[in-house]
Amino acid sequence: MANEQANDRYEALSRKLLEGTITQEEREELAQWLNDDDGQVLDLPADFVASREAHEARMWKNIAKATQPRTLQRRIRVISAAAAVLLVAVVGYKYLLPSSPTPATQLLANDHLPAGNKAVLTLGNGEEVVLDNMALGSHLDQAVKEDSGRLTYLYASADVAQINSLSTPRGGRFNVTLPDGTNVWLNAASKLTFPTVFNGKERIVELQGQAYFDVTQDANRPFKVKVGTVNVHVLGTSFDIMAYPDEQQIKTTLVTGSVQVQSAKEHTLLHPAQQAVADVTAGTLTVQPANLDKTLAWKNGLFIFNNADLASIVREISRWYDVEFINLAGDSKELYGGSISRKKNLSDVLQLLSAYGSHQFKVEGRKVTILPK
Repeated sequence: MANEQANDRYEALSRKLLEGTITQEEREELAQWLNDDDGQVLDLPADFVASREAHEARMWKNIAKATQPRTLQRRIRVISAAAAVLLVAVVGYKYLLPSSPTPATQLLANDHLPAGNKAVLTLGNGEEVVLDNMALGSHLDQAVKEDSGRLTYLYASADVAQINSLSTPRGGRFNVTLPDGTNVWLNAASKLTFPTVFNGKERIVELQGQAYFDVTQDANRPFKVKVGTVNVHVLGTSFDIMAYPDEQQIKTTLVTGSVQVQSAKEHTLLHPAQQAVADVTAGTLTVQPANLDKTLAWKNGLFIFNNADLASIVREISRWYDVEFINLAGDSKELYGGSISRKKNLSDVLQLLSAYGSHQFKVEGRKVTILPK
């Protein structure tokens, strides 16, 4: 138990260093823990740190289970200067130590910035407003763009509600406060449809893509999110829904409160730190423990991969950087684990993946080709 608490402590400090919120005292504590085998304190670049034991233990717990000889559990050295807590690739049950990554000069020649505060608001009359072009403090009918960049709808008592939709492009994200005070954070390539006034006995919105909801409590008017064939019913709570068209599953993850998730054939009640997984093809609905750090990583400014295959990583990266991947390397059995800042450019992420995996990446415009090394 003591070791687990220590791992959690230093992983938390690692994240604070990555996010730039670490204090000088915490920085010194983390540096002391990361002493190398000769007792020499490692340098800690402002945007990189590795929590070795915590992530190594997690990798082996999830991948090796009880089937891999303990003698293979070697320590992983801190050897990458990219912005990651730790990123390793696993083929079968063998760690791939870093090899020659894709040359940085090649990646930088066609680099791409991370997702920014971008969205398009479609009004009830069909008019489209590009929100990233609106000046802070600008008013738009019942909404105002605050200094934080958030679009906030003002409470209105009108009898007739207009239906608005807020869409983020690939390479965009946005935050909106709905007329009832509910806060919604939209991930890249997502769309939220909602009324300008919540009339009736329910507050109903529709979602495509991914969003985090912090719902204002109103016992007389439950909040409902429609996601394809799945409905999520809540009163006042916070949760995440991931439902991209190119994903096989619709995942609802509860952070606080309680929600009821209903598919075409089944329904279930979620408790905090649980995740409902609706399989789009099979029509099944299952409940599993949630990894809140991983689920909320996008909202907290991180990519977190937990035994993720390259295909799923590519889908997430493509939405965030608005690029298209072309795979010329064939299927890969590699699994990746670790954390990378979403504030980094595409070249940083690709170079790290290349260093710890068995692929090279070639960037031409908005197309990224995956090549074998």
